[in-house]
Amino acid sequence: MALAGESADEVLRELYVQSVEPLGGPSQLLVSVVTPAHAAAAAPAAEVVSRLAARTPALRAAVAREISRKRVPNLSFIVVPLGATGFFAPGAGQEEGRRGE
Repeated sequence: MALAGESADEVLRELYVQSVEPLGGPSQLLVSVVTPAHAAAAAPAAEVVSRLAARTPALRAAVAREISRKRVPNLSFIVVPLGATGFFAPGAGQEEGRRGE
């Protein structure tokens, strides 16, 4: 699923949703997005998260159109480079974390 295919932001147009999981309850979702290697080279994960944060209101509105819930959950993002095992999460000291280790 393309995350922001209609976006004028060329970096966000390259992202795909890998997974969406509850984060501490139904009012918060963690969205893992995949960025292809060429896009990852063009924009560091911290910049991608910043761009996603700036577009969060529009993304929440898109989610609201697709789901049947009274309240639309808040969205948090993790950027996963395509083929990588690490991820970037805001507040993680700007360091790459590893899943499954």
